[in-house]
Amino acid sequence: MHEILTIQCGNTANYIGTHFWNFQEPTSENQSEINHDVLFSSGQARNGNQTYTPRVLLYDTARHFGSMSRMNALFEEPRTETTDLQVISSERIPDHPFQTSLEESVTPDGGLLSVDNVRYWSDYNTQFYRPQSYLPLNAFAETTQLDDFDAGRGAWKSRTQRSDILDTDLRPFLEECDLLQGINLVSCLIDGWGGWTTELVLELASEFPKVPRLLFSTTAATTRPENLNLSNVLLGIHDEVDALIPFDATGSWSGSAHAATWIDAFTVPFRTKEASLTVSDVTSFLTPGHRIFNPTLTDRSLGPIAQDRTDRRFSVVRGQREIELESKLVNGSLVTTYRDVSTTEYPTSFPDSLRLDNVVASLEDSSWGCSQYLAQIRKMVGGIKGAKGYSDRKEIVEELVELEGRYKTELMESEASSDEDGF
Repeated sequence: MHEILTIQCGNTANYIGTHFWNFQEPTSENQSEINHDVLFSSGQARNGNQTYTPRVLLYDTARHFGSMSRMNALFEEPRTETTDLQVISSERIPDHPFQTSLEESVTPDGGLLSVDNVRYWSDYNTQFYRPQSYLPLNAFAETTQLDDFDAGRGAWKSRTQRSDILDTDLRPFLEECDLLQGINLVSCLIDGWGGWTTELVLELASEFPKVPRLLFSTTAATTRPENLNLSNVLLGIHDEVDALIPFDATGSWSGSAHAATWIDAFTVPFRTKEASLTVSDVTSFLTPGHRIFNPTLTDRSLGPIAQDRTDRRFSVVRGQREIELESKLVNGSLVTTYRDVSTTEYPTSFPDSLRLDNVVASLEDSSWGCSQYLAQIRKMVGGIKGAKGYSDRKEIVEELVELEGRYKTELMESEASSDEDGF
């Protein structure tokens, strides 16, 4: 079946993920070429309802789930009135008007959503998730600011003291897969969720070493602490993921929309019924040893990596009307095309001003761009020699220099090879 498991870690990740899942319409006849079983799983709820739900784990602090609860209309069991027990719970956050519209109409009113009134990612969610997907962090994360790498690692350790996360959270999803082709992770790496994600990736690499891992991450670091968090993550998991794709996205309804558009378009070749590629197919075509790649949407970069010197590029073209799904590898051998004569539409929950008629989602492999990206992070972390705290950051700076050097070496070898070939 070549299933994919998705894991979303943190508030920004769930803003992106909500847009992504809203793109997926398993019952839609408009996506006849898409095999939804790659991302969705079928089952039966305890109340007898047949279910078809996203294969996803949603990690966040409880307050960021908004009005979403563990049980929903698809899974909720009828209450009996034969007990005298009183259920005591915290006050529920009211539904967003869009959610009310969703319950009352087959076609919800997307005009009810705006940058001013969307407070939670659940406000514009249109999917039903199974209860096992709902994974709020415990009291440790609620009482501790998840604003740095160590706090995120602390939240992970607090959670694992109660239960083994892989066994309790992941394994139920994995056991229903016939042939897992990859794990897609979405996370923010500039705050505490970077520490959490680092621990998660290391566990996945140890437990499932042969399963490809793609990390879609927000890395829009502007301060030294944020760059320090990002550095710790990059140094900790660079060699433990098959691809790290950084986005300049934010945790908001509009600030996360284009990142989700890119992920939806780019992953189409993994999800087609005919002649589909796998996650490992794509990563194997890119430069060996490289892990950091730059995402571009149509003609602009969505990430922080310079793109004017690209060694290789894997692109997926998706149109608004007659769709041509074209997967190309520049300077490589891969050329595959998929055609679907139907249409693809944006979900009603998507911001109107950010919709694109045609989408070209590309993954660029640039040794030069990555070395410049790492150098910029290093300078932000290190600062001036002799300045306060510099000695504490010196080791991280030295490790960043070493990682930066790996990409520079690849660049020099590539240029030398081109000179020998006369290009």
